[in-house]
Amino acid sequence: WLSIVLFLPIAADLFLQRMLVMRAAPVELFGDAITLHPVWNTQALFSMQISPWLLFAATLGTAFFVVHVWWNAYQQQKALLFFGCSALLAGGIANSAQRLLHGAVLDYIDLPGVFPIFNIADSIVFLGFALVMGALLRGRLESAGVEPSAAASRMAKIREKTPKTTVRSMGKFSKKGRK
Repeated sequence: WLSIVLFLPIAADLFLQRMLVMRAAPVELFGDAITLHPVWNTQALFSMQISPWLLFAATLGTAFFVVHVWWNAYQQQKALLFFGCSALLAGGIANSAQRLLHGAVLDYIDLPGVFPIFNIADSIVFLGFALVMGALLRGRLESAGVEPSAAASRMAKIREKTPKTTVRSMGKFSKKGRK
């Protein structure tokens, strides 16, 4: 099921790219909130100027590391980490294959004034990164003896015990309610 979940967005990404390249004019969605127009990105993340060989080496090194973590997550049955690494690999493979075939990645989703132009594979990479970070945070909480579901209530208790402070005009701190 995991391969299907990750294959569908990549297939949609490739389909949209093919359709947008054949279409001459940009497509506006939700008024002008989202514009779909193809832009070939020959640089790295956020259009950073980087040597193609350095980009290739960084991509290859990252891929080996992610595959190693992915395999360990599979063996240790850590679902969140496994799914996060799978998403990183799926998005990374889609963008890398396009870069190898065309010398650039086709970005086409434009949220004017909000983000640089990106594609669905970039979103999958971002989702994978967020899941991996969530898995790492969960692991840190569990290794500290805190259940992740109980972390929020523990933080609320700590906030209740912490004295509230305010800054006076003279720059000194005082407990709330005191003068």
